[in-house]
Order: sequence, then structure tokens, then C-alpha cells
Amino acid sequence: MRILLCLLVLSIASCVSAPKMAPPAYAGSWNVTVLNTPLGTVEGQLILTGTDDNLSGQFVTPGATYPLKKAVKTEKGLSLAFYFPDQGIDVNMELDGGPAAESLLGTTLGEYRTTAVRAVPKAAQ
Repeated sequence: MRILLCLLVLSIASCVSAPKMAPPAYAGSWNVTVLNTPLGTVEGQLILTGTDDNLSGQFVTPGATYPLKKAVKTEKGLSLAFYFPDQGIDVNMELDGGPAAESLLGTTLGEYRTTAVRAVPKAAQ
């Protein structure tokens, strides 16, 4: 009888699967550095929400918050844009790297070297 009970428990346990891990995603916070712009080196935080197929978010600098006009997953990584009212232009960022990457590299306005590093959640520090 005990053997039968043990087999029953084992068969039930084998049917229970481990929780599925969500696939890597771009959503989250990224520390961004844009080098050698006419305004000097610009640092800010890119905050992305949603799924990779439907991203939104904002670019936050110490002085302002800019809602993203565009946040699109591309073959190489991400294509982003926000309006910069001080200069009256749309600022485009093209970042290369997959959603599992810890850092993304690319350009802003087609010429300024840009790096985005995934921010470490405060709970993990």
C-alpha cells in the first residue's frame, strides 16, 4: 500500500511543471550616456514599459522628462525617438543589442555614440 501511495505522489509531482520564465524583454530602466554632443556628454535614464511588440516610455534627464514618440523593436535592437523642445527637434536613438543584453550600443541623431546599460533593480543591490 505504501508503495502504491508513493507511486501516486510521484506521478502527481511529475505532472506539475515548473513556472515558465518570461522571455527576456527590453522593458525596464536603462542608464543612457550620449557622448560628445554640442551640449556635452548627456546622461539620462530610459524607462521602457510594455512588451517588445508594444513599447512605450520616457527619457529622463536631471532637468526634464521626455515622453517617447517612438519605441520600436528592430532586427538589430531598438529604435527610439523623443521631442527635444529646447532645440525644436526629434531626437532619434538607434541602439543595437538583444532584449537579454545588459548593454546596448548605438548612436543618437545618427552621429553621437550612445550606450544604454540595464539599471540594476534596487532590490538586487
